Amino acid sequence: MKIYSLILVLLFLTISTKAQTVSDDQIQIKKFISEIVKGDLSDKELVGKYFVIEKKNVKRALEILSLQFQYLRKTLADENFENITVVPYASLPEEQQDHLTKQETDKNCYQVFYNRDKLINIMLIDNKVRGFGSLNKGGVRMIIKY
Repeated sequence: MKIYSLILVLLFLTISTKAQTVSDDQIQIKKFISEIVKGDLSDKELVGKYFVIEKKNVKRALEILSLQFQYLRKTLADENFENITVVPYASLPEEQQDHLTKQETDKNCYQVFYNRDKLINIMLIDNKVRGFGSLNKGGVRMIIKY
């Protein structure tokens, strides 16, 4: 009986540890979002710190990203980051995989939820944001790449 109980406890601990595993990318995304909301850095500084953007596209990208940052600041004004969840796109239930479907980069894409509502899509490669937000292109949602 003691062996059975010990095996059951070890099995439970293994399962609960795997359920709580969070990737470095997910931690990086939460840190990035918290820095956006805090507002300690200017939009230009945020882009310089977290994004990889070709020099010829920086001005236009900054204009678009500034609007997205404003939206996040307004939505997350209460700074309750406990309610933010970052989920790898590939881990979403099939019925929630309604966009980003034909992209080769799905493994690097994350869906950010706030209070269980979709907030934004982020593509993170080598600890840098390569895609932020999404748009509808011909009936398929695509992540906006920078």
